[in-house]
Amino acid sequence: MNILVIEDERLTRKVVDYLRNGQGYNVVTVSSLEETQLNHYPNNSWFLIFDKYLPENNGLGLAKVMSGDPANSPVILLSCEGRLAYRLEGLKVAGDYLGSPFVKEEFIERMHEVLREAVPA
Repeated sequence: MNILVIEDERLTRKVVDYLRNGQGYNVVTVSSLEETQLNHYPNNSWFLIFDKYLPENNGLGLAKVMSGDPANSPVILLSCEGRLAYRLEGLKVAGDYLGSPFVKEEFIERMHEVLREAVPA
């Protein structure tokens, strides 16, 4: 499984990269949508983890685009906003919404849950 992490905060990118280390995933981390060139990533083979607030685009808008087509990749939105209204808004368009700071075990379990839902046994 390939994972694309789009996160402008360097520390969060490093944490996500560290947390998945040893899990058997191919992880690409970038700091902006411009770096990703999303159209170069085959939708059905990438798991997307990205910030709700990216410098050049609202990650929520990107999640809406991605969730509009069931063939698209599974998505987890990351955000520093943990209030219920924001979490519910994010959950409407992404497989999961994780507020930061987050703990290792929660991040990994949520990632596995979204993958289980996206790739039925």
